[in-house]
Amino acid sequence: MNGFLEVLYDDHEKALVELDQLEKQLDLVRKGELERAKIRIAAFARFLEDSLNLHFVQEEKALFPIMAAKIGPGGPVMVMEMEHNELREAQQALKAELLKESIDAERILQYGSSIIEVLRNHIAKENQVLFPMSEQILSADDWKKAEELAAQIALNKDNF
Repeated sequence: MNGFLEVLYDDHEKALVELDQLEKQLDLVRKGELERAKIRIAAFARFLEDSLNLHFVQEEKALFPIMAAKIGPGGPVMVMEMEHNELREAQQALKAELLKESIDAERILQYGSSIIEVLRNHIAKENQVLFPMSEQILSADDWKKAEELAAQIALNKDNF
């Protein structure tokens, strides 16, 4: 396995830990303890905005185009990009709700639960289907190009 793919798998492991934490915070919200959970939910929203968005951009700019050139732009690549957009929209909605003076706990539960479900399923699809497929169809040169692009993106993350 190459270094870029290892990074993507590692990002998924970190995201799953964060999702477990979000789930615990949503349980507190269900118990009427929104104020107690708010700071950790906000930290999760920031994690999504920063770390996970970098991961998404690396996939979208470095991995997906190379895969799409081999298998076509539809299918798994298109689904992953659609889910990235869905997760970005849910993150923005969660963040916007957290910034309100009067936070609606039901909306926090709605957005948070949606993120948990979509992101866990998304990670499973990438880990079990897309990434193994990429290992089969991409050449060493393809991976080298993807790694170089991903590194440039990481170093210039403020500009993506």
